Amino acid sequence: MAIETPMKELRDNLLFTKNGQCWAYYTITPDYIHEGNQEARDDHRERLERAYLDLSKYTDVHFQLLPSDMRLEERFAELEKDFDPELLDVGRTYNQRTMDILVDELGTVTENTFLIGVRIPTVLLGSEATVRQIFAQSIGTVSHAVLQWLGYRKAISDSEYELYAQAEEDVRTYVLKIGGKSVSEELLYYMNRFHFIRGLTHTYEEEVSDRSKNIAEPLLDTASEPGYIRINDDLGESYLTFLPITRTPDSLEGLELFWLAQEFSFPVEVQSKAKKRNKTLAMNKIGSTKKTLKQTDQVLYNNDDTDEDLLDGLEQLNDLSFGIQNRNHPLYDWMACYVVTGKTKEECAESVKQVKETLKENDCRCVQPQGDQLALFYKFLPGQALNPVEPKWLHSSTHKGLSELQFGLSQKLGTNIGPYIGRISFADSFDVMEAIQSSRFMVLIHAFLANEGVAGSSTESPHIYFSGATGQGKSFLMKLFGFYLMFLKGQVLMTDPKTEVKEWFELARQDPAVQQYYPEFERLMEQLTYITLDPDDPDNHGVLDPLNFLNGSKAKDAILTMMDQLFPKVPLAVENEMRRQLATVLTLKKKGHAVGLQHLVDGLAQHEDPAIKEYGENMRLTIEDSILQLVFSDGRSKGLNVDNKFTVLQIQGLDLPDQDEAPEDWTESDRKAVAIMGPLTHFCRYFGMRDKHKNTTVIFDEAWVLTKARGGKKLVKGLRRVGRSFKNQLLLVSQSVSDGSNEDDIGNFGLCFAFDEPAERPAILAHMGLDHTPENISLLAGLKKGQCLFKDMYDRVGVLSVDCLFPEWALAFKTSNKSHSAEVERKYDQ
Repeated sequence: MAIETPMKELRDNLLFTKNGQCWAYYTITPDYIHEGNQEARDDHRERLERAYLDLSKYTDVHFQLLPSDMRLEERFAELEKDFDPELLDVGRTYNQRTMDILVDELGTVTENTFLIGVRIPTVLLGSEATVRQIFAQSIGTVSHAVLQWLGYRKAISDSEYELYAQAEEDVRTYVLKIGGKSVSEELLYYMNRFHFIRGLTHTYEEEVSDRSKNIAEPLLDTASEPGYIRINDDLGESYLTFLPITRTPDSLEGLELFWLAQEFSFPVEVQSKAKKRNKTLAMNKIGSTKKTLKQTDQVLYNNDDTDEDLLDGLEQLNDLSFGIQNRNHPLYDWMACYVVTGKTKEECAESVKQVKETLKENDCRCVQPQGDQLALFYKFLPGQALNPVEPKWLHSSTHKGLSELQFGLSQKLGTNIGPYIGRISFADSFDVMEAIQSSRFMVLIHAFLANEGVAGSSTESPHIYFSGATGQGKSFLMKLFGFYLMFLKGQVLMTDPKTEVKEWFELARQDPAVQQYYPEFERLMEQLTYITLDPDDPDNHGVLDPLNFLNGSKAKDAILTMMDQLFPKVPLAVENEMRRQLATVLTLKKKGHAVGLQHLVDGLAQHEDPAIKEYGENMRLTIEDSILQLVFSDGRSKGLNVDNKFTVLQIQGLDLPDQDEAPEDWTESDRKAVAIMGPLTHFCRYFGMRDKHKNTTVIFDEAWVLTKARGGKKLVKGLRRVGRSFKNQLLLVSQSVSDGSNEDDIGNFGLCFAFDEPAERPAILAHMGLDHTPENISLLAGLKKGQCLFKDMYDRVGVLSVDCLFPEWALAFKTSNKSHSAEVERKYDQ
């Protein structure tokens, strides 16, 4: 059957109904707060409490949480404007694959939209609007046809609209305090239309493009499937059901019905309406209830008995009475429903089962009425006031109780546009794939936005930090970012101290299935340039000599730091001569001579002082036939050409020490490897400073080595300092969260990803701005491989489950093959 909508006319954010009411609707910008940040959640609830007290001058309020279309295609179209023209077609292919996969997994990809509606009372008694409204309300039982016959469907006059628009300004002031913003007339139309096309595949653009059609056109069938409404339209068919909340805990504290609805793997809509009870009637009701309870208590007392619940009830009634009478607290009658949809009745029924189980776990109950579905559908249409005369499923509470439902509280991470990185996770899961499948919260991240001074951002740092124990997924996520960066304008330099990237990338590239099914992957691989620095190749000797790319004091500081790392116990006389020789070399360089660090060593080895000469000879022998040949040039080195789209820089034979090994236990080979990382860092900094008008990204893996080396923290700080002024971004990968922070440089990373590291859990929580509580420690302990805590550029924190949608990428990001035993172990763990 078709149903009549209360909507008569829309103007701006005002909805005028056929019975003469006027409602103002607003979107609410949610507060995105992680479950572990209880203080911030309490602050949100207190803001709601104050706003509801302000709004108590208005009788009717409508709260909605709608799972609305995320409009991915539109977002990706905006993202593609930042793509490198040379790779635009490849980027579009991967964007389309992303949309196809997500739609296949989720149906319509949704995000949560919060809306609040407030009924504006009659503006001026005696006006045309008031007379018509009073008359229409007095004959509310008269059929719509009779009202039409009496002439009460004519359009809202401009003067009447102006009166309501002026009154709406006060409402807007109150709603603004909880992030409210007037809806557009277009959105208001869609909000009304949405109720009639729930669960049907549609687009926002198509639905608002023709507003002349009847929004209530779809047929609603409640007869064929009791307990469900079957929607039939040209768009298709869907099933929905309303689940009224029938029971809540005695105390609403911490109930958070709006938050709870967002934790399901399927879209759940929340509809709630509240009506303020007349103060006199409320006090009369409280008085009669107190009288009854006192009489019951007296009977129990006469029989030497007592009832603690009854006494608690009396105390609560006294508090309620005092608040209403002396503090002007409002008492609301309210009703709330979860609404679930499905393409089939069976799909809808499975969702109903999960909702009921989850509510039961939270000491709540809901029912699925068999014969009231259509009545509930109508009851929650926009512009339809709650009728408290119908007591079924009604609850009563003050504004404080209503605020406990946590309207406008949600979770979001990342940016509004950007590549898809994964999903927000809530409950503990068996593995990362189960976590992904149980969440609908998409995480998009545009790597360059933090550098653009976006409104609301808590940082202007473009840098990204990845930390966590080995094998948890930080390198995988770093490479995922790296591949997405290839689509964007700019250049990328990626260091590969382990010399493993090329091997795995090329294995994926040569895979027959990849070549057959994913030709776009080959286009990506063509963007990669591998530079492998081999100390046994004379052409590579001296390519990382700081004198090739540094001048003056910067060159001096870099060289002295490296020499101190390599030769830590040089006698003072030798050190002084080394500084004099360095000064001479720098002077020659300034005059245009071709010089290198080998000249410094030769100067020492040829010194007339035997002791200095001996040390110089020792230095020469230490450098000879070792990895240090990459750093000591004779002045003829051509340096490195990294003027490519994506350069992977590898160092052959670089054997880094174990992270847990103390520097004093390092071997000579360890010290040489660590010393090489210094010039490599300076070269990365040079790469980012070549052109301040071009986006550049440095991906620096194994950064923990720098922090353990002499002057290492200063090197990391130097990499970060390139930053915004040179449009340079640093992706730093390390094992300790402390490697990404300096006491004198707070907030130095715009995005932070912290994978679990058992020994560092308190430090991780502190770094992410979460309280050190048992619950948050358990949260970290429960993270699976591929999951991490993520703090975005808006300082929002949550659990991210990394989701790489493309099998050829996942193949390239591998770092090891599972053994047969590992596969069998997993098999018997199911």
